[in-house]
Amino acid sequence: MSAEQTLNSKITNAVASAVNSPATAAKPEDVKPISASVIASIVPQILHATNNEPWWQSRVTWGAILSLVASILAIFGIAFPSELQGQVLTAIMAAVPLIGGLVTLYGRWAAKTPIGK
Repeated sequence: MSAEQTLNSKITNAVASAVNSPATAAKPEDVKPISASVIASIVPQILHATNNEPWWQSRVTWGAILSLVASILAIFGIAFPSELQGQVLTAIMAAVPLIGGLVTLYGRWAAKTPIGK
């Protein structure tokens, strides 16, 4: 189970426990929307703080890749100013979700058999 799945499960269990307490006015059907709201607001921050985000969402990883590319370009005499590195990093981080969405759609449309068959 991934760190994100573990967090989601623990949050949902904690919300269910709180909702089932006689001290709260929430109803059992409130567990799902409350859990979804809590998960959406804190799980990404927890994953980022603990470095558990996927590698392609890591600014450190992209920064390191960009530094390596800049070093390789410098070997061939091509300058890569630090301001431009920051702009490229921002563009990469903006493009990653777009690329992920496109790959997901392509995978769905290109699939001919169900998963596991």
